[in-house]
Amino acid sequence: MDCQFSEMQFVVGLLCELMNDLNPDRGWSAPFLPTQIKEKDFGI
Repeated sequence: MDCQFSEMQFVVGLLCELMNDLNPDRGWSAPFLPTQIKEKDFGI
């Protein structure tokens, strides 16, 4: 399969959509986005 976007582009787009739907007044905040180093070290 020839994908036209990277994994990071997908994640950023997904997070933007989630942030538009979250309501900060109810205690929601930005989702945590680990670095590639943390993904490697902790298996996130």
